[in-house]
Amino acid sequence: MKKLIFALISTISTLLLIFFTSLGQNKVIVPVVNFILTQKIKNHKVEIKEVNLSIDSLEARLTIDKNIDIFLTGPVAWKEQKFKLKYLINSEKVELNREKIVLNMDIQGFLTGNLKNMDVKGAGRAFDASVKFKFKIVDENISSIKAVAVGAETKQILALLKQPLYFSGKANILLNVPKLDLKNPSGKVIVKIDNGKLNIKLISKILDTKLPLKSNFKLKAKGIIKKRVLISKLLFINPLMSLNIHKLITTLNFNQVRADYKLKIADLAYLKSLTKKSLRGNLSVNGKAYFNKKDEIVQVLVNSKSLGGESKVFYNNKSLNISLKSIDFSKLIYMANLPKYINKGGFNF
Repeated sequence: MKKLIFALISTISTLLLIFFTSLGQNKVIVPVVNFILTQKIKNHKVEIKEVNLSIDSLEARLTIDKNIDIFLTGPVAWKEQKFKLKYLINSEKVELNREKIVLNMDIQGFLTGNLKNMDVKGAGRAFDASVKFKFKIVDENISSIKAVAVGAETKQILALLKQPLYFSGKANILLNVPKLDLKNPSGKVIVKIDNGKLNIKLISKILDTKLPLKSNFKLKAKGIIKKRVLISKLLFINPLMSLNIHKLITTLNFNQVRADYKLKIADLAYLKSLTKKSLRGNLSVNGKAYFNKKDEIVQVLVNSKSLGGESKVFYNNKSLNISLKSIDFSKLIYMANLPKYINKGGFNF
């Protein structure tokens, strides 16, 4: 009996030592939790560095990929498995990819709820911008999210998402998705970029062609998510061209895309690297485009009155149909940069 009591007291003493002293918590609990984290999280290395537990509170310090620090502190109801923790995310230098893009973060907020269901609020600085966000987690999945970023550096965002650096610039972003249900989501997103700059070298390499060196741009985009469909409009302007997609409908997996667009090219002379010929004047076209990845369908309709009459071009996978009505010879000759063999007249095709 004495041995049984002694064993029970020893066990309780050991558990108290583990759970309610910093020595036990950091020597026993931390390695076990870190092992579990390595099994659950594959893409990033999340590691607990320090932890202090009491009967009704928690203090902890974590790192993500060794260079992002997260501090947690606040009350915990262990029996009910509920908490209200204040958190601080800090990083002075995070190299995001081989180009060594630096990301600084200083964000603080609160986590309220339990491990499966919680509300997350935060605000501070990230992507060289002022950021504010809140989202709700239900059954371990994000069910809603609202975020605002003012002056976010797009290079840092693309690098964090592990995407090629197609462009750079400061972006204002508004994201409001009250229902992030994969079967029936709803919400809206607004993006505005001023003084952006295209990565002409990278885009030319991807498209395997030499693009005109006009990299500055402005972008405005607004989209509404409804029933697994994104309905949006987009305006892209740079010194060479302006593209107005006044209606863009796409599935969220981008397997189907429909677009109504209007394209204006200010000076065709800048397209010489693409056309391999010097052209003159400007060009304005509008039309529709359709893409279906599953059925391998690509359709593009182009309408233009830049040559005086009406020009129509329809591309359907590998077939091309061209219709020209009342085309002005003088405008065609001028655009093609040819001598004035004919000063007036027209033709149909």
